[in-house]
Amino acid sequence: MRPSYFVIFLLFLTACKQKQDKVEIVNTDLKYSSYLWHINPTSDKWEFYLASYLHIDSSGHFKLIRHDTFMDSAKYLSGTLDSHTRKIIDSVLVNNKYFPTVMPDTPLLIYDGFTYLLDYELTGGNRAKIQYINSSSRTPENILFLTSLLDKEVYSSHLTKIDRFNIDDYTDTLMKVSSNDLPPPPIKAPPLNNIKFIAPKAK
Repeated sequence: MRPSYFVIFLLFLTACKQKQDKVEIVNTDLKYSSYLWHINPTSDKWEFYLASYLHIDSSGHFKLIRHDTFMDSAKYLSGTLDSHTRKIIDSVLVNNKYFPTVMPDTPLLIYDGFTYLLDYELTGGNRAKIQYINSSSRTPENILFLTSLLDKEVYSSHLTKIDRFNIDDYTDTLMKVSSNDLPPPPIKAPPLNNIKFIAPKAK
């Protein structure tokens, strides 16, 4: 009798493992972007710069735009996430314990770096957008972890080059989301040749 119980136990474990392997990946759409605003030295106006854009679809396939250095030519790439990475991403998004908007109560700080946007929709759910900066802000650890994970995919060297694709409409969305708190551009100093220097009178 004991061997038959053992066989039944093994069959039970196998069935449990197969059930775990068939866990559905719930993420249906994820866009991850990094960007900043900088002063154009020619026009002295704020200019939007998209450093990277990653779009992962429901099958785990993704398209990517990235710059390897600031202001260099954009590269257009594609790849596919493995199921393990997809499940990690899902676990962060499904078990979210963060605010689905811009993080509140961020202390004032001098920050010269990228802003990030997670823009996603889970199966049967509403779309959520989360804009944040870095660990100096009050960004939850799970979001910073997800940022690190996605950046590894963005800057992977094992990706396929593809033809340029257009995201102008989505870039407009990113500009609207991120331009609310831009200060006025700095006042341009007058050229030195227009400044008259008056020598002090001799006493």
